[in-house]
Amino acid sequence: MQESDKKTIIELNNVAKHFSDKAGNFTILEHVNIHIKEGEKVAIVGPSGSGKSTLLSLFAGLDVPTQGEIVVDGVLLSKLNEQELADYRNKTIGIIFQSFELISPFTVKENIETPLLLSGVRNDGKVRDLIGRVGLSERSNNIPKTLSGGEKQRVAIARALVNNPKVILADEPTGSLDRETGKKVLELLLEEIGEEKKTLIIITHDLSIAEKMDRVFEVKNKTLHEKH
Repeated sequence: MQESDKKTIIELNNVAKHFSDKAGNFTILEHVNIHIKEGEKVAIVGPSGSGKSTLLSLFAGLDVPTQGEIVVDGVLLSKLNEQELADYRNKTIGIIFQSFELISPFTVKENIETPLLLSGVRNDGKVRDLIGRVGLSERSNNIPKTLSGGEKQRVAIARALVNNPKVILADEPTGSLDRETGKKVLELLLEEIGEEKKTLIIITHDLSIAEKMDRVFEVKNKTLHEKH
């Protein structure tokens, strides 16, 4: 299939996000327009505080835009109620956080299967397969505090993939790791994404990571600019 034939999976149309605090109102994003096709790998870069993580929260349906519309896989997110948004976050997207966000008392296996169980599904074979693919078969019954940072992030990658989401959102997924471990984790993520032809949106300040993506956007002056 040609690139131009692929369907658009995510679109943001004239999106803005304003916040209010004691100091008054301020705008973090405005006039944001982006169309991302199925299977594309997209990096979003920019300095701290520029709005990258706010953008990720909007993609994830964790936050709502002050104006504009966000459409994912043909669905306008603003039309979804709380339960439908929870289903969207559990099934359509997978999120990988910089700080792993694993459930402390749960084992590796239990952390990975949580999204499935929330969907009312049990699939031990799939969970076992994913644990093997991220190289943690020997650690399946370990709890997070016994794992290295790289192992924790591999658990987070498997958890993000377990429900077979169409889109993976990754917020600085190697930011808590040393360079060598980060490189291995990124290779694993790209391998898994490529194998399953998923769309990846990665927030990063690391230009060496951004260079591995199909397209790179920079958050600058409160909006998105594609870098060529």
